[in-house]
Amino acid sequence: WTPDKSGKGVVGRREKIEHLQREIDALGEKAESLKNKILFNEDDITKKEEELEGLSTKISNLLEERSAVEAKIIQNHYQQAQIMGSIQEDKLELKKAQETLTQLSYSLVGFAPKIKDAHTILDNLQGSLEKSGENLAKARSERDTFYQQVQDIRIELLNLENQKENLQIQKKTTEGTISELENRRKGIKSETQFSKEKEETLKTQIEEGERKLVKINGRLHHHRSILELKRQVYGETYQEIEVTENQIRSEQRNRESILEELKKCELEIVEHEQQIQLIRERIRDHYDEEISKTLQVEKDEATLISDIERTKQSIERIGPVNMAVQLEYDDENNRLELLNEQRADLIAAEENLRNTIQKIDKVARNQFQNTFDQIKLNFEKLFVLFFEGGKASLELTGDPDPLEADIAIRVQPPGKRNQNLRMLSAGEKSLTAIALLFSIYQYKPSPYCILDEVDAPLDDMNIKKFTRVLKKFSEETQFIIVTHNKLTMEAANYLYGVTMENKGVSKLVSVRFES
Repeated sequence: WTPDKSGKGVVGRREKIEHLQREIDALGEKAESLKNKILFNEDDITKKEEELEGLSTKISNLLEERSAVEAKIIQNHYQQAQIMGSIQEDKLELKKAQETLTQLSYSLVGFAPKIKDAHTILDNLQGSLEKSGENLAKARSERDTFYQQVQDIRIELLNLENQKENLQIQKKTTEGTISELENRRKGIKSETQFSKEKEETLKTQIEEGERKLVKINGRLHHHRSILELKRQVYGETYQEIEVTENQIRSEQRNRESILEELKKCELEIVEHEQQIQLIRERIRDHYDEEISKTLQVEKDEATLISDIERTKQSIERIGPVNMAVQLEYDDENNRLELLNEQRADLIAAEENLRNTIQKIDKVARNQFQNTFDQIKLNFEKLFVLFFEGGKASLELTGDPDPLEADIAIRVQPPGKRNQNLRMLSAGEKSLTAIALLFSIYQYKPSPYCILDEVDAPLDDMNIKKFTRVLKKFSEETQFIIVTHNKLTMEAANYLYGVTMENKGVSKLVSVRFES
């Protein structure tokens, strides 16, 4: 080694160290600018979290910024690796320089001032290296801070992505509903077109039928006129024949009746003669007398027989004389008076009951009508609150008496026609039933209310509506809900669950959610 060459080598290394120092300063400035950019991005993300509209566009911008930041991080890693490699090379060169100086110290004893200068330069280089190490440590700490901030940004981006997924799910649900309504509209349109075509066909058939009907009516009128003339002629002839036949029949009946009466009279004469002979013989046997031929009786036989029988029955009914008749009469008379009094009491009690029932019915009708009107108003308001639109009402149908009438529920969800409950979906029916339940509850609230799996048939959107209304009512009432739905559990203040860690042993677990 010569002194000139060694001097040039030390100066070159000094220039290289200065160059490295400048690069380190430049990297520090870049790190500072990156830090400023990160702070700016944090403010930008905070503002974007507060804004709900245009969320998808903002998320895409954040993703682009994240990719840019990650690219800058990779670039910083690469630059730091280059700096570390340069430092290692500088250390190796410094080590070689020390070895070279050691060798030169033996051969260049006369160059002590230059060596001192070289040591001074080496000390300066060592100080520069220490400053570079400190700057590197600061850069590393700033890098760790930057990594932490980037991690926070990633977490916030994940939250925003979750919100985006929820909005996409809602959008898909809405699109499915729209497609279903569109399919229904197309079906109704096709049915309407088919009905119009069928109507035109039926109109054509009706016109042809009317023309045929006119022709047939003309023919029928002609045939009817001919038939009517024939019927008139036939009727006149038939009436004459019937008159003649009736006359013949009446004469035959008169003749037969006369013959029958004649026979009956002959038989009665014979029977009367026999009875007279028997009576004469009985009187002769019992009384030993003959009936006078001049005896006149004003009554007929049937009357005399009935008088005799009546007299015999009266004698039989009288029987022996009863001495206790007066006592029995008094007892029966007293019993009759008691029964009359009881009858009067029953009639008065019946009238009193009828009046009481009428009063109760009147009060019940008034109370029922007032309660029904109030529940109807509550139902109309709560239906709009649950469905975020639409309209509903309660009506009394059938019997004009409110106590005997049926209650009809008329609902119209937003975007649908007015229809009854049978045309609604299962979720809409359940939400309508919950709205009616809360309407009745709102008329007469209580401090406690227990709901057993009322949210089972509801989807996520309706669950959110249900929990929103539940929170509104929970300001005055404490609700105890049995549920398996996670969204309902998230809306609760206290959560109680039953678990079975060991077989056959149940354990109660409670959780209190912080507000």
